[in-house]
Amino acid sequence: MAVALGAGLAAACAAGAPAPRGPAPATSGVAAAPDPPSRVPPPPARPRLVVGVVLDQVGADMLARHAELLPEDGILRRARERGAAHERVRFEYATTLTAPGHAAIYTGHPPSRTGIVANEIYSRARSQVLPQVDDGEHAVAGTRSKFASPKALRVEGVADRLRAARPGARVATLSIKDRGAILAGGARPDLALWFEPEARGFTTSTYYGAPPAWLAEWQSGHPLAALLVPWTPLDPARYAERLGPDDRPGEGAWLGLGRAFPHDPSRSTAPLGALAVMPASSEHLLALALEVALRLELGADDLPDLLAVSVSGTDYAGHVFGGESWEYVDHLVRVDRALARLYDALAARAPTAIVVTSDHGAAPLPERAEPPGPARVATPDLERLLEGSLDRALGKGDWIGAVVQPFVYLGASARDERSRARAVEASLAALRAQPWLEAAWEVRELRARAATTAGLERQVALSLPESTEGDLYVVLKPGTLFDPRMPGGSGTHHGAPWPYDTDVPAFALGPGVERASSTEPLQQARVAATLAALLGVPSPVDAAPLPGVARRDDAAR
Repeated sequence: MAVALGAGLAAACAAGAPAPRGPAPATSGVAAAPDPPSRVPPPPARPRLVVGVVLDQVGADMLARHAELLPEDGILRRARERGAAHERVRFEYATTLTAPGHAAIYTGHPPSRTGIVANEIYSRARSQVLPQVDDGEHAVAGTRSKFASPKALRVEGVADRLRAARPGARVATLSIKDRGAILAGGARPDLALWFEPEARGFTTSTYYGAPPAWLAEWQSGHPLAALLVPWTPLDPARYAERLGPDDRPGEGAWLGLGRAFPHDPSRSTAPLGALAVMPASSEHLLALALEVALRLELGADDLPDLLAVSVSGTDYAGHVFGGESWEYVDHLVRVDRALARLYDALAARAPTAIVVTSDHGAAPLPERAEPPGPARVATPDLERLLEGSLDRALGKGDWIGAVVQPFVYLGASARDERSRARAVEASLAALRAQPWLEAAWEVRELRARAATTAGLERQVALSLPESTEGDLYVVLKPGTLFDPRMPGGSGTHHGAPWPYDTDVPAFALGPGVERASSTEPLQQARVAATLAALLGVPSPVDAAPLPGVARRDDAAR
């Protein structure tokens, strides 16, 4: 790829010890690890740097399906062989989307507690669909009308506990997506950066202050134009043998990239947008993660620090091409190797532990199902269906404000209680007549009896905080998905309460981690407890760490 992750860190790694506090040198990427000695001394008992990594859209079954294709020099195989490898941790709630997933990973709590219900919500106050991290107040640097902050997050997370228990400890978060960086860092990280095409690079919002002065210099030295080169597969013969042909039914063609290799972003209709699906964007992100660690001197003293990195590119590749595609696997393989190089570069400077998990899985491509069938529900179509049904049943009106997965928001004609009750009844009747519907509830009614629910109702109830503005919650049948806007009419999606979305892997490696493994589902909240245990701070959730990681004696309860 255009960014060579193996260059630029020889000097940083040569000493093998943390650098003293002071200006850190700029770097151009992540160096490959040296060959291990024949006798490796035992790792330190405690890490000084904990790296939390979210591989967006890597479900447990998806990873198991591709296990044989993972590289021997990747972080996942190394964690499986030397650390804690748990094949399946399970989100207990239904809304398995990126924003709720990141909030759950770093707090241990479901949306009913975190307040993070979806990636986007319909704001009646602003009469538009908005990212849930858009607070309408803190402007995103380099954009005309975007805002972002963690103000919607209602509970403390690992980062907040670290800052409270260890004053002076540092927290930095990075992602291609704003929500991936913002929700990992809690209320006051030292740095939160995400990629914004309008800003033509990584940026932040005024909630966090101005972008650091060194960021412009780094981005100038790592130009995005250098990433806009054709993407070709690493091992086409092996992919063909294991996965079948490159171009298969259900795969999408997004922003002019085409359905089959090679994919050339320079020919895209929106090159910087298309870059998100390319492995080069993930490698660029990890190169910046190393620079952040050096600039903030993470791990350089006795206070534990937290670096949270969310790799969004696997999610974009899955959305466009599906988890069974060459593109998805090739992106995952490249990220796996790049993470290993990043980890080795950090571990050469300070005792470093890494925890790798995912925020959700994804549905198999409907076109690959047996038998294949119409299994995509586009939210604009659903909005029109409901509006038409309510017009016929109740008379012409503004009955539907918006449909934003998984919620239906009623419109202005349903504001008074009598009209609202009639609109809810008519909407539920229209939904229950659809062959793709599994279940639908009035949010207010289900939330009122949340304590007595079980099964699917409990999963949905755990997705509903007190102030949810959505009126109805919609669950589609297994294998059916809300059609993703990228690319639309193809690719895959997530957000359902079924195991292919709720079950993800979790791996840990480094100081404080012993060999352990499991295959049966574990409570996903244990990931937050694991991060807290490695940092030696009180957990934000009442859960044990994952097997292989013990609570630290100095982590006050």
